[in-house]
Amino acid sequence: MKGLRTIPKLKFDGMFQRKENRKISAVLFIFREKTVLMENPYAQKKLSPEILQLLFNLSDFDYALSCVRWPKPFYKKLFFDAFKQKINNERNLINSVVKSNVEPV
Repeated sequence: MKGLRTIPKLKFDGMFQRKENRKISAVLFIFREKTVLMENPYAQKKLSPEILQLLFNLSDFDYALSCVRWPKPFYKKLFFDAFKQKINNERNLINSVVKSNVEPV
């Protein structure tokens, strides 16, 4: 098809594949409206469930764009608790706007 391009393959190991970078567990990208986590699949140490929970609770954390090996035993609890916390954060934000008598933009 016209307009479709193939993605070129790297001719060298990616940053996570390099032996000297195996001590890096993940890279956190913080943008204006999103925070994205890219976990190193080759890392010597995985991120702890506690750290993942804290990151997931960030209001701008985008779990859908993040590449993370979510721990299976904590998977349901992690997401349930995190979604519950996000809902409570949004509810608190809405309540603070309502109490301030400021019109939303």
